[in-house]
Amino acid sequence: MECSRGPCLSLARFPSRALIAAFLLAHVIIGFADPPAAPNLNLTIEEAIGLGARWLSEGKLEQVKKIVALLRKADPENIQVLFLEGQLALQSGNYTEAVRVFRQILTKNPGLLRVRLELARALYFARDYDASVTILNSRWAPTCLRRPGRTSTPSCATSTRARRPST
Repeated sequence: MECSRGPCLSLARFPSRALIAAFLLAHVIIGFADPPAAPNLNLTIEEAIGLGARWLSEGKLEQVKKIVALLRKADPENIQVLFLEGQLALQSGNYTEAVRVFRQILTKNPGLLRVRLELARALYFARDYDASVTILNSRWAPTCLRRPGRTSTPSCATSTRARRPST
């Protein structure tokens, strides 16, 4: 069968096996084939926490939510998992949840200075300025702005009071 523009491709001219093979090849090349299965990652809890922290710093909040949920199922009392959850809540703007999580951590281990500072930060963003200053004035809080040999540099609490927005 000849067409006006050249040889016509008719199904009758191709053997069925060649047609099926050509269709499958085109199917794979075009990308309609099933996507490959996700690799099975066997991460330790520490590696998963590190991955979550990296994603958090990159702003991938949805992925961090998923990994925190998995980590909470695997080890619900792990302080690092709770800290990641608090950081996620803080970065998501859920300051009440961040305060709750950081306080939960501090009930288990009150000497964790980084958690105490993050709690003060969450309280500040939640506009609970007095509680934030109280946390910063506690006996556990470091003098974050005081340099050795300089007594005139303000403490964290003084600095926080100075930056309080007027209401």
